[in-house]
Amino acid sequence: MADVNPSQNMVPANPGADSTFMPGLANLGLFKQAGLMIGLAASIALGIVIALWAQKPDMRPMGHYDSQTTSDAVSYLEQNKIPYQLASDGSLLVAQDRYQQAKLALASQGINETSADGFLQKDSGFGVSQRLEQARLTRNQEMQLEKSISQFSGVRAVQVHLAIPRQTTFVGSTKKPSASVVLNLINRGRMDREQGRAIVDLVAGAVPGLDNAHVSVTDQFGRLYHSGSMSGSEQASEREFLAESKRQQELSSKIENLLSPILGPENFTVQVNVDMDFTRVSQTQKVFNPDLSAVISEKKFETSSTAANTSGGVAGALSNQPPAASTIPDNTNAAGTNSANPTEAQPLNKRVESERKFDVDTTISHTQQQVGNITRLTVSVGVNYMDDPQNPGTLIPRPTAVLDKINRLVQGVVGYNIQRGDEIVVDSFQFIKPEALPDAAPPEFYEQPLFQALWKPVVAFIGIILLIFVILKPLMAKLSTPPPVMAAPQNFPAIDNAAMAAGQEAMDIPMPGEISQVSRAKAMVGNDPKQVAALVQNWISEDE
Repeated sequence: MADVNPSQNMVPANPGADSTFMPGLANLGLFKQAGLMIGLAASIALGIVIALWAQKPDMRPMGHYDSQTTSDAVSYLEQNKIPYQLASDGSLLVAQDRYQQAKLALASQGINETSADGFLQKDSGFGVSQRLEQARLTRNQEMQLEKSISQFSGVRAVQVHLAIPRQTTFVGSTKKPSASVVLNLINRGRMDREQGRAIVDLVAGAVPGLDNAHVSVTDQFGRLYHSGSMSGSEQASEREFLAESKRQQELSSKIENLLSPILGPENFTVQVNVDMDFTRVSQTQKVFNPDLSAVISEKKFETSSTAANTSGGVAGALSNQPPAASTIPDNTNAAGTNSANPTEAQPLNKRVESERKFDVDTTISHTQQQVGNITRLTVSVGVNYMDDPQNPGTLIPRPTAVLDKINRLVQGVVGYNIQRGDEIVVDSFQFIKPEALPDAAPPEFYEQPLFQALWKPVVAFIGIILLIFVILKPLMAKLSTPPPVMAAPQNFPAIDNAAMAAGQEAMDIPMPGEISQVSRAKAMVGNDPKQVAALVQNWISEDE
């Protein structure tokens, strides 16, 4: 008997199956084969989606563009190979890491965000009413004001509402326009008073006929910076309070700047209280000085008449008066000759009139006192204990001489005036050291920039690995498993290779189906041999 190779006695379960490609697939039904192929395709598609999702960058909106500007921007981004995306609402998105580059590139080409002028330049179309045109003009003004106010420091966003009434020909029914401004401030900050007034003036100057009293300014927290509903006294009280607070802060800052280099910023504390007088006083004073008089005007009239030596009459005719008696002068000159003294004319009538007006010296002065004068100033300075030079580690109060020097320095910097009752107190105390604050907790791992940059690729890699080892590998192993083989029965005669070579007819090996029938036949013989014997006897009789 020749040796028998065990592998030669192995019989495939399905000898008609194809063992070249996925031999296990042929053993499944049609529906199972379709399900496996669909699952395989879905797994591959899922892997591709995960890979694409990991490579997809974070997108950031570029801004507000109209349709024409968006088209120009998309064309430019495509030419420069800058990744972009159009959202469902029409907004343009670019990659986060290319945002600044795209912004500068579009700005260099003159492609900017949609401005208010673009809203105004839209075609109105035929049959648009005047009311709609006025609404568009008002909206354009609002957008222009929003763009201007958003440039203020500390303003993230702004919204402006204008209420411009329709102009009528009746003066009595004319209403005044009004405006409201809502600010969105950065980091829960508060706007300065100067900025609030600047916004009010800006809005009032942009709308014809708009008064400052009809402009309201508030922020996202409801803090009112300007309101037309406030009365004059309320506005005055608020201005006075802000003026006092500002003055106190200025004086406190001066004292801190003075004492910080001397004592150290943590070794003193300062509180300043300022009382100010906002009363408006106008005074007119008229003072008379009776001891001093002044000539305000003077008038003088003077007239006189004189008589001649010769008698009056007709020229060339003798006088009807006898000649006057002649007199011989007594004096003679040194030469003995008589000197003739002409006769001088003597005045006969003279009149003088004089008029003078006097007034008492008067002084008129108009005085308007300054608003916001300091009526009283109170300053309190607390100084920390100092180290004892003789006992290191021990704190002692500062000497009185040092406190007096600090007092004089503070008096000089705040403008101390004893006449108005100013008071400055400087004393030494032992400051309580605050407990050291715990170190700020480090940011969570998911807040780290490295995690933000790597979490997508890592998740995608893990997903692909799970997809391969959990789904694809078992599936491929099942599809590529060859059909199971069964060992030949031991009681079958072995096939002699030499006999096969000599041309002897080999014994037929029963197929798996026949083996199953033989097994069932043996079981029937063991269970009911009489019935099996009767069945065999019937077969034999039929053959005969």
